[in-house]
Amino acid sequence: MNRTSLAQYAYWTGLVVVLTLLNSTHGFNGDEGVVLEGAWGLMNGRALYTDSFQIATPGSFYLVSWIWHLLWPDYYLAKMLGAASNLFTAVAIYLTSRLVVSKDNTFSYIAPILYCLASVAWPTISYHTFNVAFLAWATYFCVRAVSTESLRNIAVAGLLTGFSALFLQHKGAAFFLAVLLFLLFSYSCDKKTFWIKGTALYVLFFLAPLTVLFKWPASILYEDLFNFPRLHYVEVNRVSFAPFIVTACYVALPFVILRDGLTREMKLLFTLQVALLATSLQRTDLSHTLIVMFPVLSLVAAAYAKTEKLQLSKLTRYIYSSAAILAALFVSLLATVILIVSPPFHDQTKSEALPLMQYISDHCESFYAGPFLPGFYFEARRLDPTYYSGFMTKMNTDQQFARARAELQAARPSCAVTNYEMVEKFGYDRQNPVDEFIRMNYEVAYTWKDIHVYRLRGKASHSGIDASPGL
Repeated sequence: MNRTSLAQYAYWTGLVVVLTLLNSTHGFNGDEGVVLEGAWGLMNGRALYTDSFQIATPGSFYLVSWIWHLLWPDYYLAKMLGAASNLFTAVAIYLTSRLVVSKDNTFSYIAPILYCLASVAWPTISYHTFNVAFLAWATYFCVRAVSTESLRNIAVAGLLTGFSALFLQHKGAAFFLAVLLFLLFSYSCDKKTFWIKGTALYVLFFLAPLTVLFKWPASILYEDLFNFPRLHYVEVNRVSFAPFIVTACYVALPFVILRDGLTREMKLLFTLQVALLATSLQRTDLSHTLIVMFPVLSLVAAAYAKTEKLQLSKLTRYIYSSAAILAALFVSLLATVILIVSPPFHDQTKSEALPLMQYISDHCESFYAGPFLPGFYFEARRLDPTYYSGFMTKMNTDQQFARARAELQAARPSCAVTNYEMVEKFGYDRQNPVDEFIRMNYEVAYTWKDIHVYRLRGKASHSGIDASPGL
């Protein structure tokens, strides 16, 4: 093995180690819980969209369920899939970067590291994480197709885009439309038949994976995957625009540097970046904006190479350097803080939260977990007694709350597990039919931090109450 190969091996091995450390903790996360609860339901014979309500396409739930069927149901197996997805995205960033620079430079290797460090900002087990891995590779094959005018590569890109839409519909659709418009615009510029043939192939291969959606009635898919998110999702997810504005500035920076020498491949990457960043407008927090920054990260090496050739003033060079250093420091500090707060290989369910999990296991044959604790069903190996994996009063409708209350009345689970503090930031209102039913029929039997376990009145054992803030 020569020195270059050894360095490459050490680099990617180091990246795997970093991702392992960053994704080795086991805690309670509502977003991860959505996927875990959906996959657990599939393993136990429940059908998506008919037996349980979901607003994302089915890919993530089936992927996790399949790996559990193949091996065994385990949190860390699902976590491994998410960590692997982050690694695949990092590899795609590196390879795409190599397509747009004439030769390797340091930033070809720095960009994947930055993405891996930034991955602490979003849940590991998430349809966003799985979706972006497909999109990053679709980007690579799109750029490669444009570079070589290869119909085979554009077909592979279409197939990967289709699979991405099976994991998250709106990001897959935005990416698809951006590529489609780029191909048609390219044809209008030079009239090459490649663009028309490429467009047809891209559309055909994009649609191929989506045929699996015929498994469900179109009316249900329209209502759950399009209409409900369109009408209700944004209202509960209004947050500061600051992360979006900052990331938009970081998209603009390499564009300003490269604007005089933009190749067709670079134009495609900027087009895709703008489309993907626009999808984060539904919730402009750090996780939704950072996770889609892979196209611009693929351009970092090209931007750096361009600055080396330009005669820049000291002030301009200082601004560019400062922006790069600040970005690197920010994601490094973010990853460091997460490692300190959640040490590697720390399993909350087997340490400080073990008494809580043991109490639920011993006293709750069935339970409702809410307003947004879907992961508890998987952790305790129980099934959700309602059609809904979580509730937000600014998102879920009165009819949905009424249906859930009726389901709880029929099932009368022995316990209710709640954490209201975690949903206060979403403006959650406890004056709703579900929480009214809990207040009328249950009483607190156990408390761990902000999590309360209620038992049906007459069954609660007050000797089990622990009102302390932690154990």
